[in-house]
Amino acid sequence: MIINKINKIKKICVSYSGGLDTSVAIKWMSDKGIKIYAYYANIDDIKDKKLEEIRYKALKYGAFNFRSFDLKKKIAKEAIKVIKYNAFNVYSGKEKYYNTTPISRVVITKRFVKEMKKDNIKIWSDGSTYKGNDIERFYLYSLKINKNIKIYKPWLDKTFIKEVGGGRKEMIKYLKNKNILYSTNKKNYSIDSNILGNTYEGENLENLNSYLSRKHFEYRKKYRNDIYSIIFKRGIPFIFNNKKIKDIVSFIMKINKIAGGFGIGVSDQIENRILGIKSRGVYESPFMESMSILYERLASCVHNEESLNLYRENSYKLGIMLYKGMWLNNEAVMIKAMLEIFSKRINGKIKFTFEKNKLKILSTSSKFSLYNKKNISMERIKNENFNYKDRIGYLNIKKLSLN
Repeated sequence: MIINKINKIKKICVSYSGGLDTSVAIKWMSDKGIKIYAYYANIDDIKDKKLEEIRYKALKYGAFNFRSFDLKKKIAKEAIKVIKYNAFNVYSGKEKYYNTTPISRVVITKRFVKEMKKDNIKIWSDGSTYKGNDIERFYLYSLKINKNIKIYKPWLDKTFIKEVGGGRKEMIKYLKNKNILYSTNKKNYSIDSNILGNTYEGENLENLNSYLSRKHFEYRKKYRNDIYSIIFKRGIPFIFNNKKIKDIVSFIMKINKIAGGFGIGVSDQIENRILGIKSRGVYESPFMESMSILYERLASCVHNEESLNLYRENSYKLGIMLYKGMWLNNEAVMIKAMLEIFSKRINGKIKFTFEKNKLKILSTSSKFSLYNKKNISMERIKNENFNYKDRIGYLNIKKLSLN
């Protein structure tokens, strides 16, 4: 149920980002006498000092209570599933959007709705606007997890829009009128970040004649010519450089640092939002792209053509579902069950290195490999598995299917 009027709300949970939108929402609602519980998801390796600053800010703007939750490990585990299921979106040329923000929305909503029950809160709120995707993702997930939950979105309340405005300049002015100075560094884009990567949207990027230039994308020579090895076990990264992966979060951040230095996982996309309108985003996800390439290498090695076709057809559907906030829907659960079976055969070792804007595979091995050099050799082979006579028979049968 969506509540678009604030006058009957006594107690509410706000998914607090620490940014301008949710800060203004908290100030405005607290001035209306509402008891606000600000929940913050630590999904981007926020240190204690920064976390304390965010807590202070939430309370300063009027939150009754502030709680933070470390969800990095949960996001990491969900990301591995997304890689196994190839559940990505927005295929523009050869580039993909690795659904890094949609992944976090699943994890955040699951935890927050659970904590709301503990705090006896029945109303959810967040800073998503009516033009974006998150308004739908949070809405669908919260109701899927708790069908009795109520939703209040400030940007769907005409009273909020009338009194605050809704635009960034208007919100800063609103706070100024409340004798609160909001310090903001002027940026040419808006950033949404978690341990899986960054999403850049808005401001200058709304102009299709502009491009995003960041020092972070620049090529770093530190890791040049280094050779890496990874072993997948049942579709999951298991051993990296001969050491068992014990901390998946640290592993993700390590690959992000190495692969990010070579410009891996950066893409500029024009996409269709859930609403159907076009938007532009620049995405940075070195870990997701690297693991996707390595996983797909093994998949193509150990599965036959029909299995791969089923995998790709259904993973494409699943990627769209994740993007649209349907990751927990029954149809998504069915596809995930099938792709989980597919992933169990992904066992093997790959050696690789990085070049500028490219992951280069050096060797591939798997006990389940269907690749047989003997079958495709351009030289004559003794005791080969099939010969020219077999092919003649095969072709004679194939011609029977011609119209």
